[in-house]
Amino acid sequence: MQLLDEAGVAWQPYDIKWNQMFKLLLQYKDREGHTQVPRYHQEEGQNLGYWLNTQREAERLGSLKLDRQDRLEKAGVVLDPRTQYWESMFRLLVQYKDREGHTQVPRNHQEEGQNLGAWLEKQRIAKRGGALKSRRIQILEEAGVAWHPQDVRWNQMFKLLLQYKDREGHTQVPRSHQEEGQNLGIWLIAQRAAKRRGALELDRQDRLEKAGVVWDPITHQWESMLDRLLQFQQREGHCLVPHNHIEDGARLGSWLLTQRQLKRTGKLESRRIQILEEAGVAWHPQD
Repeated sequence: MQLLDEAGVAWQPYDIKWNQMFKLLLQYKDREGHTQVPRYHQEEGQNLGYWLNTQREAERLGSLKLDRQDRLEKAGVVLDPRTQYWESMFRLLVQYKDREGHTQVPRNHQEEGQNLGAWLEKQRIAKRGGALKSRRIQILEEAGVAWHPQDVRWNQMFKLLLQYKDREGHTQVPRSHQEEGQNLGIWLIAQRAAKRRGALELDRQDRLEKAGVVWDPITHQWESMLDRLLQFQQREGHCLVPHNHIEDGARLGSWLLTQRQLKRTGKLESRRIQILEEAGVAWHPQD
């Protein structure tokens, strides 16, 4: 054995090969300024890119010696490039939040040339599929990421609805009304449509009803006018409302005339005809 040692025989040839490749890696870094070696790159005839991928695979399998892992990391090697990419995208997300004040990144938004919006959407998809690591979920949540951004949007619009109600005293938002630049009227119509289709979540339906939203504003308006008619009848003793009469700020006389016209043309629902007749409405008051 002593003679073999003196002859320069290496008892650990793999270590010698590893050290040679590591030396080539340092040479590549000195020249290129990084250790992101392309997969098929050769350095002095050696497959350096392939060798580096082998080290990453060994680290993933837990078979990379700790001293080698330490030397590679000190040289600047990212053993898991996907982790580096994720962290770089997260830094861009934080940068976006610091500037915009939120993490509701538009789907097509680019930050410093990177598709940040698409990346964030992929994180949400991974979360729904159970493929996003718990630590990453925690990091994103702490940054303010909403997993269901449509909920955030809904809550923002509901807050505007309450603001409208506090100012106007009701939730009968005109179709074209905008509140702080948002189409509140259209949004409320969309909620009513979702309710009719059975697609409105029960908790949202409950919150809207408690806020005073009327699902069928046309029916609500008819019933409110009926209430005024009954009020007039109880006070005056009849339903012969003058054409220009106003009751509680509403044109009750004109409304009643419209009901008579609808009755004559067969456009008034039979249930409404019955209700008005029971209240004492005469369809031909001149008679």
